[in-house]
Amino acid sequence: MNGLKGAKRKQARAKLMRKYQNCPYCGCVLTKENRSIDHMIPKVLLRKGANDMQNLKLCCKACNAKKGERTTVPALRSNA
Repeated sequence: MNGLKGAKRKQARAKLMRKYQNCPYCGCVLTKENRSIDHMIPKVLLRKGANDMQNLKLCCKACNAKKGERTTVPALRSNA
């Protein structure tokens, strides 16, 4: 969301918080301390327009770091 400034940035973040209250990858509850904005298609691959709202979602910092520059997240938890 680096391309968004001031009020628009706050509105975008609020919209994402309403949509994603839990991490879509691991299911943990998102808080101010652990949330991170994820680019579904990484900025590296898009080169332009990476900050469109359609390309952003909130997830926890741990999942976002694990995802890195991939388009999918590796298995984060086992169902065993």
